[in-house]
Amino acid sequence: MGNRGAPTGPLFCIDPGLQGTGWAYFPSASIGPKPAEFVPPANWGTIPATCAEFDKATYRGGQHMGAHYRPIWERADLMVDRLLAEFHSVNTESKAPYPLILLETPNVWGMHSRGAVSNNNGDLIKLSILVGVMAGRISEQRSDSTVHLTTPQEWKGQLGKDVVIRRLSAQLGTVFDNHAADAVGMGMAWQNAL
Repeated sequence: MGNRGAPTGPLFCIDPGLQGTGWAYFPSASIGPKPAEFVPPANWGTIPATCAEFDKATYRGGQHMGAHYRPIWERADLMVDRLLAEFHSVNTESKAPYPLILLETPNVWGMHSRGAVSNNNGDLIKLSILVGVMAGRISEQRSDSTVHLTTPQEWKGQLGKDVVIRRLSAQLGTVFDNHAADAVGMGMAWQNAL
């Protein structure tokens, strides 16, 4: 993937998901002539889909609908608030420029078995809505940031998640959970270090 000549500076990577959203913060991300010159993430995490904001009861017409009926765009709004709070907590330098924000967007799988399940249960559409709302809200609230959408194939090619996790573990000495691994992997791929 590589940063394609983008200016160096903070990089915030987001792996949105219906089951949880991973994020990673790189205080500086520049491309080096050798993969050994990468900048590791300063912080990372996963915001679970069941965090307290999402578990608040939703009422419609006086009837309790439960948290799982909360519309996806409301969940996206809450997720953006949490992500920006995480970014502000790790980007502590007051004069630091706001970053490039990499946001993973889903692939359209066509008729492959993996995509057929997502298409049939509507998860691909829900995830696309989540990504769209997140991209719009982040762009609106952080006009000094650049939001760049990237597909999994653009940043990791044909690498499976298990391969990405193993590579990150070998390079960084840490085992990452599912969503955080993708967020960290995006930042490492941006630096040509995955």
